[in-house]
Amino acid sequence: MTSSRAAGWSAVPIHGEKEGNPTQSQTTITPPPQTLSPGPRKPKKKKERKKKKKGMETSKRPLLLHEAATPYVLLWTALMIPNRLLAATLILPLLALSYHNLLQTTSPNPPNSFLVGSFVVYHAFASINLLLLRDPRTEFRRLPITATGETKHQNGEEEEGEAYPRDLKRRIWWVFDLAVTMRGIGWSWQIRPIPPLSATEAASRHTYLRRRLARLLIIYAWIDLSMFVIQHIDRAYFLPPGNAHEYPPAGEPPVYPHLFSRSTRPQHHPAPLGLPPIPSLSSGAPALLYRAALYTARQIFTGIVMYAHLNSGYTFLSLSAVLLGALVGAETGWRRRYLHWHAWPDVFGRWSAGDWGRGLAGWWGGAWHGLFKNVFMAPGRFVVSRLGLGQRLPAAAVWVVRLVGPFVVSAALHYAGAWTQARGGWGSARFFLWQPVGVAVEAAVVRWCPGWVCRGWVRRWAPYVWVVVWLVVTSGSFFEELRYGGVWALQPVPVSAWKWAAGVGALCGGETAVGWWEWDDGSLGGWGVRI
Repeated sequence: MTSSRAAGWSAVPIHGEKEGNPTQSQTTITPPPQTLSPGPRKPKKKKERKKKKKGMETSKRPLLLHEAATPYVLLWTALMIPNRLLAATLILPLLALSYHNLLQTTSPNPPNSFLVGSFVVYHAFASINLLLLRDPRTEFRRLPITATGETKHQNGEEEEGEAYPRDLKRRIWWVFDLAVTMRGIGWSWQIRPIPPLSATEAASRHTYLRRRLARLLIIYAWIDLSMFVIQHIDRAYFLPPGNAHEYPPAGEPPVYPHLFSRSTRPQHHPAPLGLPPIPSLSSGAPALLYRAALYTARQIFTGIVMYAHLNSGYTFLSLSAVLLGALVGAETGWRRRYLHWHAWPDVFGRWSAGDWGRGLAGWWGGAWHGLFKNVFMAPGRFVVSRLGLGQRLPAAAVWVVRLVGPFVVSAALHYAGAWTQARGGWGSARFFLWQPVGVAVEAAVVRWCPGWVCRGWVRRWAPYVWVVVWLVVTSGSFFEELRYGGVWALQPVPVSAWKWAAGVGALCGGETAVGWWEWDDGSLGGWGVRI
């Protein structure tokens, strides 16, 4: 199989750059002969069309809108059926379509190509949870939101709520609400913990909007700066030669061929522009310290950039919903569930509440986003609770099952994302499979650490240091697959102050030649709207 990029689209210079000799901050890749032109399509002879289609048979093609939507429609249809056994039969075609999308499709947009695989697997696990592992018809309640925007479940009162409706019209909205929610806000199965709004934000929509707008502007400025650093200052590291966006040689092995293999890519990259060259290891301890410091800085920088991107998307969505609620009202019916500002608590933990300083377990359990938490925990919860292993196994074994299960599902989800991006995945999976080991080590240290040691400033700051060290050490394979997958070829901001100041043009078009959300007339292997 050829690379997912090698047969479909080409890399182009960053918008505003002049073509010339490739440098560390500017790379122009000459498309291979089979590259499809991103410009207007000219009429072609039937023989040429047929020949091109034959050449595409061994490579992936863009995911089309109807292919992505069909599994969701099947899930909604299944949940509309009152009979659980009859509804469960739809899991087979649903999983078959998901499997097809995973193996045969991708996206011409680098970050979207990662999202294709990860969300295909996420939806597959979510469907298994709702159709096989649990029964929403008897277990779930949709809880009403009070005048303060809180649910009775949050208030600690008795759960009444709305069970699976008999009325068809009410059932449609009930099922829709269940299918689109990820954290279960306003439901009896709401994940824990949900970062609460501050007292001033909870009391005033104006305060909520003002703070979210300020946050979005700060994140925009940071993403603008960070993407300029990635694509101009440290391009050789973040978009290394041979990445999937810039045509790796045909037949080149994945970055990590299997779970325990070493990387097949070069591990030494030039220093960012403006920094001294990286000395050889023969220079002694200073060279080793310089390499370690540069590696650590790059890992931490990458993590902060990922945090900013994820937070920006949720902040923009919540800000838009609450602004719409201010225009059309958010006090009754569906508006209260989707447009009330209390329905949009933060997706990440709060620094002021200490959510980020509770060790590795607290970092994954409360500080990092919990969008997938319900799906990640579902298999372990089923094994322990539904199969009765919680009563037959020792407490330590149950703890291990509950700990390992979510990270195994997370590893599968991120493996799928790297697979649809550049036919990788083992490097991403390795990172998440290391996390329960770190949590177990942390639990052992906390349990057996002498009281005279684990107190004072050690107790306060050691969790921060431990989390940073562990994530820096274990994240290398994950971030490497993202880099060689071409994910940093994106340009998420439409206007860049830093690119304008550098004289390369303020308007940002990214580096993806073939557009997305465009009609595909079959020249890329399918008919429909490509994502």
